[in-house]
Amino acid sequence: MRLQPSPRRAARLVSLLLLALIVTIGATRTGRFEYGLLDLRFWVTRQLRTDTAGPAAPRPAVLLRITEQTEERVGTRFGPAWRARYPAVIERLADAGALAVVWDAAFVAGNEADEPFAASLTRVPVIAAEQTDRRTTVTLARYFAAIGWMELLTVDGVPRRALGAPGRPPLGALAIAAAQGDIASALTEERWIDYSRDPLDVAAFDLADLLDASGERLADEARTPLSVFSGRVVFVGLDMEGVDRFRLPGAAHQAAGVYAHIASYRTYGARAAPGALGAISRARPWMGALLAFAVAAAVLLFATSRIRALRALAPVLLVAAAMVAPVVSFAASRVWLPQGDLIIASVAALVLATGTRRIELARGYRESLGFDPQLIERRSREVGFGEAGIEREASILCADVRGYTQLVSDNDSAQVFAVMSRYMHEMEEVIEAHGGYINKYIGDEIVAVFGFPRDESAPASRAVAAAHAMLEKVIVLRAEWSLTDLPLIDGIGVGIDCGMVRFMRIGGRRRVQFDIIGSAVNGASRFQTLTKDRHSPLIVSAAVAEAQSRFSVEAPADGQTAADYGPAAAAGGDEDVAVLRFIGEVLIRGQGRRRLFELHAPGISLRYS
Repeated sequence: MRLQPSPRRAARLVSLLLLALIVTIGATRTGRFEYGLLDLRFWVTRQLRTDTAGPAAPRPAVLLRITEQTEERVGTRFGPAWRARYPAVIERLADAGALAVVWDAAFVAGNEADEPFAASLTRVPVIAAEQTDRRTTVTLARYFAAIGWMELLTVDGVPRRALGAPGRPPLGALAIAAAQGDIASALTEERWIDYSRDPLDVAAFDLADLLDASGERLADEARTPLSVFSGRVVFVGLDMEGVDRFRLPGAAHQAAGVYAHIASYRTYGARAAPGALGAISRARPWMGALLAFAVAAAVLLFATSRIRALRALAPVLLVAAAMVAPVVSFAASRVWLPQGDLIIASVAALVLATGTRRIELARGYRESLGFDPQLIERRSREVGFGEAGIEREASILCADVRGYTQLVSDNDSAQVFAVMSRYMHEMEEVIEAHGGYINKYIGDEIVAVFGFPRDESAPASRAVAAAHAMLEKVIVLRAEWSLTDLPLIDGIGVGIDCGMVRFMRIGGRRRVQFDIIGSAVNGASRFQTLTKDRHSPLIVSAAVAEAQSRFSVEAPADGQTAADYGPAAAAGGDEDVAVLRFIGEVLIRGQGRRRLFELHAPGISLRYS
């Protein structure tokens, strides 16, 4: 016996294959979205941090800022000339008991102040910085306790990773090694910078306060509390507008790059802090892909379950697995799980699950005509179809046979039946081919819907395309009937309107049917009636015309009136392309004045005999 795979199983298999591709691609790329989620985890961890549990450095840092105000107090612009003042800074920090001084600057230009400055570098470990195009002058290079690498990996304007270079450990790593009294042990490995503490949460002073303090003031701890530097690492760096500014996680505005180096210093020192959680450990791409695929598969399994209670768990699983779990794992152990991949995979699973259910429903649509009760009941459970129904945007098409009364009067009923049966069948095929469905037949009139509960994408555009195809099909049918001596219908008139309509159950105690209510239904019917007076094949509302992507739309130019586009003006038209042409504002019973357009198309007559 040969087993036939069900559409549900086939759709689920295809969904899993697509999901695997999406997860694999997502897991190998980290963009702004993932870094934004990482910053969110920093914020959550910051709220949970205590003084003894978190990435706090073993020794607090202090910042000496060089600002525009510092330049005013010193009397000169910042530059090499300031080097003559640095020995006093080093001496006072050494007297205060600072563990080390870290200069977030490169000393690249030598001058006469280098020798006195070099002599002061022996009292306390002083660390300078270098970067690719800014190397320390030879005169000073041998006197610094160490020279670190200043550059940081910046992603989307945020310093994310502390970098090293051959013989140059990251500046933050050298700073923590100096605080521990063993510069030779400085780590050279790169680290993700942990912003789980506010990067601006550091004691900061103006460098001029130290330069201007007199001997008497230095001795007065109440006025110059040098004790704040005791047992701490002191960073010295620029904090000027427009110079070395970055967006740091947790900071309300752009901050100086020296704050990122202080965050790097805290990151390298996290392992030695009491109760610290260690460095950020990022999951490998294949682990992230595997985790994302597992979560997505579970979401897909629940979302496509036949049990309604299990389907309801899919959003809960999405929130728990894709949002909560990565945040908890980061806050608890600094494990960086691919939260962006988990969210993308979970959402993709839900979308694919919805797609598989739509495939099943589409099979039911092909077997039904209009509102099949069993089909609607299945659809109702998905959209929350209650007693009051549900409102959806839709396009309504009303098509009526011209001269139908005369056709019935002048011809044999069997011939009329043959003509109308073929006509209705062909019109249904055209409407179905454009994603619509027939809501009802009212004698020779067809009421069709484009939208809920079938395809809800671009209903107005598809409705006009269907109407155009119906008009062309009538021409073909007339040619066939003329060859078989069957009576001919004069043509059809079509009206289309769009808007919010309500799908609901209508009826009494004994008979109930599903139907649609709304001004768009009335509008389409009124427009169809208007085609008789204007001898036009198709009239649509302005909203329908404006939503077109296939047909050109013409409105009156400046100085023209709607009369310029009336039937008389169009009667002799020989357009090469189909166009919707403005016919003016028409008073529609029950709806006021409506802006309307009619179809001009090659091969489709605007008048019917």
